[in-house]
Amino acid sequence: MTVPEIVTFGPEALLLRWQDEVSEELQREVWSWEAHLNTMLSAEIEETSIGYREIALFLRPGVPPERVIQTIRESKPSDTSRTPESFNSWEIPVCYGAEFGPDLAEVAEYCGLSPEAVISRHSAKEYLVHFIGFLPGFPYLGGLDPILHTPRRSTPRPSIPAGAVGIGGRQTGIYPHSSPGGWQLIGRTPLLLFRSDSDTPVWLEAGDRLRFCPIDREEFDIIAEEVQTGDYQPKGKRHGPVSYTHLTLPTNTVTWGGGG
Repeated sequence: MTVPEIVTFGPEALLLRWQDEVSEELQREVWSWEAHLNTMLSAEIEETSIGYREIALFLRPGVPPERVIQTIRESKPSDTSRTPESFNSWEIPVCYGAEFGPDLAEVAEYCGLSPEAVISRHSAKEYLVHFIGFLPGFPYLGGLDPILHTPRRSTPRPSIPAGAVGIGGRQTGIYPHSSPGGWQLIGRTPLLLFRSDSDTPVWLEAGDRLRFCPIDREEFDIIAEEVQTGDYQPKGKRHGPVSYTHLTLPTNTVTWGGGG
């Protein structure tokens, strides 16, 4: 493995960039590098932020970027296949089409499929949560069927409701709360991915896996009511030797990504 490209990212920040194609293997490498850098440069780094193939390092005031670059170039992680020590597999109920998926027919036409086939393919895959970014709780997912790759809308919507499930290029994701966005909307989940009144506002974590499970409108309304009353718990299964609330990285780690 070679050292990634390192460039300055403002007066007190650096950006590590990989040129590889986005993949789970590359994400493991990014996780490994981030953990390694936070350990090796704990006195120099204020915080870190990751993407599909980038790591931004925000340096403490007064730390010379040149010194940090030199240190990085002289070292690399001993384990480049790192994965979270524990992760969850989640089932995300989604009501596809109609008012919840206004772009489903357009996506189907673009892909040369029926709306039913789009739903079938979208819900057949297991997706990896690469990182959380753009909005608090927004999961960037890997694993979308290539047949479903669809360009973003030419004109973004000024407001997309919480729980909306969309496709943007080669990605699929879930809007955690109402916001502008340009992804093609194909459905909506009644689950809340972000709750500011919770001790754990974001319950999806980098390294988790999830599947979308089609439901009808009646099921959507039942689950939505249970979510509001606190009687519904997301269906998931933990894998790994330990329980965790956050990805097992230093506590100053945060994540970032492009917009929706």
